[in-house]
Amino acid sequence: MNLFEKIELHLGNHQNIIRFGSPLDFRSAATLLPFYEQNGELQIIYIQRAKSFLPDGREAAHSGQIAFPGGKIENGETELEAAIREAEEEINLEEKDFTIVGKLGEFSTHVSGFLTHIFLARIDGEPDLKMCEDEVADIVAVPVDALLDLHRPELDAHNWVNVMKLHYHWQVPMTGKEICIWGMTGRATWCLLEMLNEIGF
Repeated sequence: MNLFEKIELHLGNHQNIIRFGSPLDFRSAATLLPFYEQNGELQIIYIQRAKSFLPDGREAAHSGQIAFPGGKIENGETELEAAIREAEEEINLEEKDFTIVGKLGEFSTHVSGFLTHIFLARIDGEPDLKMCEDEVADIVAVPVDALLDLHRPELDAHNWVNVMKLHYHWQVPMTGKEICIWGMTGRATWCLLEMLNEIGF
């Protein structure tokens, strides 16, 4: 059984439900968590959201943050359809270029009040991505091995006390830019890394 088969089997038996607050208070959103292999190394694709502002001039929630491609679920869409549509709109990742491995789970955002459904998407080959500059400021591929080096299993993402402690700081090679993966994206990353440890990655 290869790695992707192990992931699919694991997700078929276990999904992460991390909700802080009443489900009735959440709006629905969906994202893809895209990954691919490069020279035998597993890479996760993150985006940095473009800066955005409210009508009163204040910076919007999640403006400039590291995230996965995704957004609100529109009327008539399934969760997966929304995740696929958003990935194509934001980073030009087309459905024909990836395979859905499974659903990682459902994760709430504290500030904006979304319950986000996250799907793992295995990209076939190295992706040719193009960002929608209105929504995305950067696309960053982070090696899983680098994240595992930063991983702290004791900071259980299901525990509200740990929410503000869960940060993955990583410096992008060549540019030297440092990114910080935290919030809902950090919790989803924590759950993914825990799963990889469990299946013997």
